[in-house]
Amino acid sequence: LISTGGEEQTSAYIRSAGTPNLVSRLSGALPTECVCYLPAFRRIIVAMFGLLVALTVLAVCLYFKWSCSYWTRVGNVAGPKPLPIFGNLLEQLTGQKHFGEIFEEMYRSFPQASWVGYYKFSNQPGVVVRDLELVREVLTSSFSSFNQNDFQIDETIDPLLACNPFVQTGDRWKERRNQMTSVFTMNRIRATFPLVQQVADDFVQFIQRTRRVDAHFEGKDICAKYTVNVVASIAFGIDAESFTNPDAEFVRMGNALFAPTWLTAIRSQLALFAPGVAKLLRVPFVPGYVDRWFRSMVNETIRQRKTTKRQDMFQAMYDNLSENGKVEVDINELTGHSVTFLSEGFETSSTMMSYLLFELAANPTIQERVAQEVREVLKESEGQLTEPGLHKLVYLEAAMMETLRMHTPVFTLPRICTKDFELPPQFPNDTKRVTLRKGTSVIIPVYAIHNDPEIYPKPYVFDPERFSEENRKSRPRHAFLGFGEGPRLCLAMDGDRLTQLPMARIRTVMKTSPDMGNINAEALFLMCRAAEMFIEHMAKGAYQKGSKTLEYKDLARFVESEDNLEFLQQILPNKITVKEYKAMMEKKPDTDDDTETEDEDESDAEQEEDDDDVEIVDVTAKEKAAPAADSEDSASDSGESNSVISIDSSSDEKENSKNVSNKKSPVKHKAGEN
Repeated sequence: LISTGGEEQTSAYIRSAGTPNLVSRLSGALPTECVCYLPAFRRIIVAMFGLLVALTVLAVCLYFKWSCSYWTRVGNVAGPKPLPIFGNLLEQLTGQKHFGEIFEEMYRSFPQASWVGYYKFSNQPGVVVRDLELVREVLTSSFSSFNQNDFQIDETIDPLLACNPFVQTGDRWKERRNQMTSVFTMNRIRATFPLVQQVADDFVQFIQRTRRVDAHFEGKDICAKYTVNVVASIAFGIDAESFTNPDAEFVRMGNALFAPTWLTAIRSQLALFAPGVAKLLRVPFVPGYVDRWFRSMVNETIRQRKTTKRQDMFQAMYDNLSENGKVEVDINELTGHSVTFLSEGFETSSTMMSYLLFELAANPTIQERVAQEVREVLKESEGQLTEPGLHKLVYLEAAMMETLRMHTPVFTLPRICTKDFELPPQFPNDTKRVTLRKGTSVIIPVYAIHNDPEIYPKPYVFDPERFSEENRKSRPRHAFLGFGEGPRLCLAMDGDRLTQLPMARIRTVMKTSPDMGNINAEALFLMCRAAEMFIEHMAKGAYQKGSKTLEYKDLARFVESEDNLEFLQQILPNKITVKEYKAMMEKKPDTDDDTETEDEDESDAEQEEDDDDVEIVDVTAKEKAAPAADSEDSASDSGESNSVISIDSSSDEKENSKNVSNKKSPVKHKAGEN
């Protein structure tokens, strides 16, 4: 600067050096020879930054391309094509599909494969097991290589849920498992029978009181009342008051334990697919006030048990952990075990019971056979249902097992490979073996196996005969995984027989009927196997009419069309897919209607419009107009449900509409008779 501009210009540069706009001042202070290089310098900086961004993007793309090719690199393994970052689980992360559906699609897409390669979040490799022999290997024979569930809970964030054996690993899992096994002995379960019987009696009394006011029940609600009372009685030693107090505190806290917030929903997703990211959120699954309430309640129960003992699971846990009062009990551990009882026994049992009631209502022939079996057992014991009598309810147990098969609360059994394991060849004629590396996720698709027509013919038909002694022996043991299998088998499997108590007692006081008038529309769609195709069909019709929204009340408008009526009649009772329906329609022989003129079509359409009268019937209003007893007797005697939609038309169309409006499926009815 001194050599080119002299001291005066150098002083000007020095004075401007401390100003914020350094480049601008520098441009004015420097001579023309220096200033002319600044634009080139800027271009170089921009080019270098752009090159850095491009290289970063290229590196990320190459990484994901490399990670997405893992199964190709290790042996050209068959599997669905992944997306960068999201793998094969984007629809699960966005809520478009349940992960049980995603793994069912993988299961069905490769019918000849014994296992399928897929990718988790961030393209981590995983395996979906199809072959039942390999299922046995993973869950039982080679358990030492797959002894960890693919779901972790941070004990510092969720100390109560961390006590659940389902999420524990290694020596800690063995210790907790042994503690729980010593509690869930058959003798201890039998000892709780009087407590459960008392709850079942309260359950029946609640139904008898309520039906005087309203003959209709929400199945899930009454089943939840029963299960929460059972868990509260045998696991906490208290009365939950769910039958007498609609605002009972135990019920509120139990519901809060299962009520997710948007933060816990995100965390549960991340815990499944990105555990490392889930830990960073540090959001507990159990709210703080719920955690404190359960600890306080357990403390109070311990204080009472020091002077008064009770034959229940809480007493067994307390005696086991305190070594019969010799050592001080860890309150965190005891509370964690009690919450485990609640989390494992409340929601799953009530869901199974409500689905069982629904299936019995939809299949009156099967319902009557269950009722006849209950009457015979009660007759042998002079009207009292005893613990030995439960073992004689063979058909009721078969109905429960069939319900667990069709509506399993556990869609998958996720495992982690804890040490390298050599997989069998992927296809029958293949000799190539692939080594499953430590840390790889392994999925047992329970829902897909339970609905495999090769294992269970007509899987969407409710047929308790599948679980007769003869039919059970004809299937591989691992074809039914409602309780899991192997060392991580559900501990309460034997105790699940106690669920038969309320089902047997309820059959002594009432019949059930599938009244669609009291089922929420969304719940109805979820119950229906063809829900997705049904909504898609309705949405297409709405779009063609220029509507951007779709409401349940629009169903009547769509049923007016004969094509739509035929579509609904086919998919709802028989539960076939849209693809199968279209194929069936293509094979249908052409009729003379195809040759009709346009004038004849218009004339027929006008005639149908005159004949057909579609209206929404207010079931509640009609029932209020009729005596409650008469309505109840009518529903019980006929076994038919009230219909939300009433279609008055010609004789042929009336028969079709009757099949659509009633939930009773001809296929299911036939299965029940067999």
